[in-house]
Amino acid sequence: MEISRIPDAAIIVDRDGSIVQANRLAEKLLGYERGKLLGLPVEALVPDDIAQKHVDLREAYSAHPVTRPIGMGRELRAMHADGRVFPAEIAIGPAEDGIHIIAVIRDITSIVETRSALERALSEVGRLTDQLQAESEYLREEVESAHGFTEIVGNSKALTATLRKIELVAKTNASVLLLGETGTGKELLAGAIHSLSERRDRPLVKVDCGTLPAGLIESELFGHEKGAFTGAYESKTGRFEVADTGTIFLDEIGELPLDLQSKLLRVLEDGIFRRLGSKNEQKVDVRIIAATNRDLKEEMRGGRFRTDLYYRLGVFPVVSPPLRARREDIPLLVSFFASKSAAALGRKINSIDRASMDALTAYDWPGNIRELRNVIERAVILSQGGVLEIKESFGPVEALVPAPAGPLKQSLQAIERARILRVLEESGWKIKGTGNAAGRLGLSPSSLRTRMKKLGITRPSPAD
Repeated sequence: MEISRIPDAAIIVDRDGSIVQANRLAEKLLGYERGKLLGLPVEALVPDDIAQKHVDLREAYSAHPVTRPIGMGRELRAMHADGRVFPAEIAIGPAEDGIHIIAVIRDITSIVETRSALERALSEVGRLTDQLQAESEYLREEVESAHGFTEIVGNSKALTATLRKIELVAKTNASVLLLGETGTGKELLAGAIHSLSERRDRPLVKVDCGTLPAGLIESELFGHEKGAFTGAYESKTGRFEVADTGTIFLDEIGELPLDLQSKLLRVLEDGIFRRLGSKNEQKVDVRIIAATNRDLKEEMRGGRFRTDLYYRLGVFPVVSPPLRARREDIPLLVSFFASKSAAALGRKINSIDRASMDALTAYDWPGNIRELRNVIERAVILSQGGVLEIKESFGPVEALVPAPAGPLKQSLQAIERARILRVLEESGWKIKGTGNAAGRLGLSPSSLRTRMKKLGITRPSPAD
C-alpha cells in the first residue's frame, strides 16, 4: 500500500488501531520525526472525545469490510506531537486490501478561523441592524412628536450664564443634572449639550420617566427578551442599547421608581445592565443627562430618591432659569413663536400690538416658555390681520389686579400697570442703579419712564 503519492497527510491503520504507515506530509503536519508515527495508536492523534468515532468505524470495518473509496471528510480535531489540538478534516475509508483503514488529514485551521470571523461579523451586522432599526423607529417617533420650539432663543444675562455652563460641560463626558421649573426648556438644553459634545454624530435618545407606566419603564430603558413577561412575544431593544456611544436624556428623573434607581446607578458607575428576562450582562458607553422640576433633596429626605444616585447624577448641575428671570427675552420669544405659528398656518404676522407685548412682558409666566408658546399660538389663530393682538386673557390675572370691567385693552394695561407698580415698590422706586426696577422689568430707564407716564404711574409723596 503506497501512500507517499497522496497530496495530503495520510496514515494507514491496522485492525488493532495501530499506525502502520504514514507519509512525510503526515509526519510534518502532526509534528513527528520520520518513522516516529509507526506503531502509535491512532487515538494518539485525536483527542479522547473524538477517539471513540474511530473505534466505532474500525469495528464497523472489521465486521463488514467495504471497498468504497474515501468520501468527504468529517470536521474533527487532530492532535500535534506537542499536545496542541487543531481543527482538521479527516476522511476515513478502507485501504486497497480491505483490511486496513486509510485516513487523509487536512489542517483547516485557517478555514475555521475565517468562518468564525465571518460568523462574528454576521452577528455584529445583525446586532447593528437591530440597533439601527431601533434607532430608526425611535427617531421616527421623535419626528412625529416634535414640537415647534426647536431652538434656544434669548440673550438675557440669566440665559447666557446657563449656556456658558452648558458649553463648558458639553465637551466632557460628565453626567449633567438639569434643574428648573416645568416649561423652562430643559429638553432644549439637553439637546445643546449633545450637539456640542463629541457624541453629536450618535443618537440623543429621550425618555420621559414621568409618562411611562411603572410596569413598562424597565423594559423601555433596558429592553427585554422574548417571554420575559406576559405579552413579550419578541425581544425588544431598550433605550440604553439604542443610545450606545451616544447620549440618553432622562426627563423627570424624580419619577423613576426606587427599584430602577439602583439599576440606573449601576449603568452610571459601570456601564452594565441586563435586559429584562436575560441572564447576560451588556456593556454600553452612554452619557446620561437627567432633568427634573422636583426638589431632589426633599425627595431624598422623604426616602423617594437614592442619595448615591443623586450625587452620581449631579456631577454638574445646571439650572434652567424661569421666564420671569429673563423678561428681556420675552419679545424675542414672542416674535419667534408668532413667526413659526404663522408660517404653519399660511399667514403673515408683520408686527405685534404694543399693549399686548407690554402685558406679555409684565406677566410672571408660571408655566414658563411652554405657557408663552401656547398663548402665542392661540393668538395667531385668532388674529385676522398682520398685527398680532392678544384677544383673550391668560394666566391668573386676578392674582395681580381685580377683574377689570372695561375692554380687553384696558385689562392688559391694568396688568402691566400692576406689575410695574409692584416692581417699583420692591426696588424702592429706583429706576436706575443697583437693584433698579428698569433692569428687573427688562426695560431701559428711559423706556420705563415712558411707560410710567403713559400708565399714569407717579411716585407717591412721603406724606402719602
